[in-house]
Amino acid sequence: MVSEVAIMRPFQGLFVQRKICRKTLGFDVNMGKVYADQETGFIFYIFSNDHRPPHVHVYKKRKGDRQDKGILKIGIGDRDNPPTIDKIYSKLGKEEIKQAWRIVADRQEEFLEEWQKYHGNP
Repeated sequence: MVSEVAIMRPFQGLFVQRKICRKTLGFDVNMGKVYADQETGFIFYIFSNDHRPPHVHVYKKRKGDRQDKGILKIGIGDRDNPPTIDKIYSKLGKEEIKQAWRIVADRQEEFLEEWQKYHGNP
């Protein structure tokens, strides 16, 4: 049985989460932090080896947690389409979900540019 292990490693003064899946995938999957919202505590990542359509993974460090926890996956959308809530990983209030969605909507262009740096055009 193969298990995936998430660890935190320092990288240029920041922490970048890495999922180590060598036996199943044959490579490491890195997550690049694309934005951290100081007001809400949300941190937005893009996996370097992820699938289309463009989306971000939303993490949040909660009081007492040793590391950030993935809470949402939000589709970035594009000029003609708004962001979409693709997956909810933990119990959240409607307001928290709306806050994360609003941040993606407000920074849609920026997040799409970051996606393109990792994956090329959507």
